[in-house]
Amino acid sequence: MNNSPLYLDENQMPARAGTVPSLDGMRAASIGLVLLAHFVSNKIPGGLGVYIFFVISGFLITRLLFVELKATGRVSLTLFYARRILRLYPVIILYAVVVIGLAIATGRPCNVIEPASALGYFANYWYAHLDVQKIAPQLPFAMFWSLSIEEHFYILFPLTFLLLRGHAQRLVQVLSGLALTCLGLRYVGAWLHPDALDTIQFYAETQYRLDSIGFGVILAVLCESAKGRRIIQAVAQPAAAGTALAVVFGCLLIRDPWFRETLRYSLLGLAITVIIAAVIFGTYYSWIQRALNCAVMSWIGRLSYSLYVWHGGVAFFMPKQNWPAWQYATLCLSVSFLVATASYYGLEQPFLSLRKHFRSHPACSRALALSEGVQS
Repeated sequence: MNNSPLYLDENQMPARAGTVPSLDGMRAASIGLVLLAHFVSNKIPGGLGVYIFFVISGFLITRLLFVELKATGRVSLTLFYARRILRLYPVIILYAVVVIGLAIATGRPCNVIEPASALGYFANYWYAHLDVQKIAPQLPFAMFWSLSIEEHFYILFPLTFLLLRGHAQRLVQVLSGLALTCLGLRYVGAWLHPDALDTIQFYAETQYRLDSIGFGVILAVLCESAKGRRIIQAVAQPAAAGTALAVVFGCLLIRDPWFRETLRYSLLGLAITVIIAAVIFGTYYSWIQRALNCAVMSWIGRLSYSLYVWHGGVAFFMPKQNWPAWQYATLCLSVSFLVATASYYGLEQPFLSLRKHFRSHPACSRALALSEGVQS
């Protein structure tokens, strides 16, 4: 356990250089849900883990933009996108090369559109199309659906941030409008195409899920005003956090297709945002914060991007044979961690060091740590 603070008090809420406590641990818990869902049981809510990643990503990216704006008086879109490319593409390219090589070596069919969808960030639309058409994927690139949504969001959001000059009230209004628009689109889509409720269309397509990241953006923006900080302090209270936790469980238990593909995403986004706010800024949850900030959780959180990418290939190529379920799960988890560790230290770390050259001001260098989390 290090001596870093377990939470950020009111004076530390506004964006500044440095890391945010508990977020690595929350990424670790989130990737744990994804891995257990894919390797142990599909009854485990792996999608909830991805949703938490969405909210965290929106929060961190927005916080980083505010740090740059405060340090330099501007935001460089060129440097922003250069950092994104250096963060994401090395692992994606290597993963695509390895998967295609293994597919050829094992005589598996290889549809070039699938790796192209990962590299071109249209995997969410491609795999939604396959699901609607009831066509099975040939290669393990489906996990890139979430990365595609994130990159679509980050094509638009930094420009919006720049045009609004980081004005907190206007950003909240725009993001709230986005959340309502996405909810409306899901209802209209479900009404016009009720058959799509049995597919991943509403789950995976960008126009239906941009609000998932937007909730994290709103949390970061609220930190920048006195009124917003009072709102955060209110929702960080145990009563609000407990209600949010109950909402999450309710959303997981209700199986009605209309609810699950429409209102559920909005309720989950609000509830997850409240829970994250409580963990980061609350003073009542020290035992949870200590667990999330322990060395093991922090390490897994740092590995989470590599784990998210590589575990799909492990699940696809690992022969199940006749092993008991627990043995297969243990083997897949072990191999996933070994490959992700090699990827993180051998590939990600050198490129993360290179990213420090793509900053607009020395004061922003420490703030780059804020964007190092999973983009999923």
